[in-house]
Amino acid sequence: MNSETGATPVLRYRPRWADYWQQQAYAVMLVIRTSDGEIRWMDVSAYLKRESAGGKMVRQVVFEGERFDVMSVRRWRESVLGPKSSQ
Repeated sequence: MNSETGATPVLRYRPRWADYWQQQAYAVMLVIRTSDGEIRWMDVSAYLKRESAGGKMVRQVVFEGERFDVMSVRRWRESVLGPKSSQ
């Protein structure tokens, strides 16, 4: 997100890319580095699946990424693998 303008980055792409990203067995992650050096990420394949529900054609991705840091990676890991068990 551009802190000066409040604008959210938008990715425009070819429709066949969206099909390809949605057909992958694993998440397709979109990673963006802002001009001030902050890195943000989002699961673009999940976004496309959600937005295209009901057959809707999605022509762009509105970037809704979260900050890429240790805690976001841990949350992602837990959502995919489940909570880490103590041994």
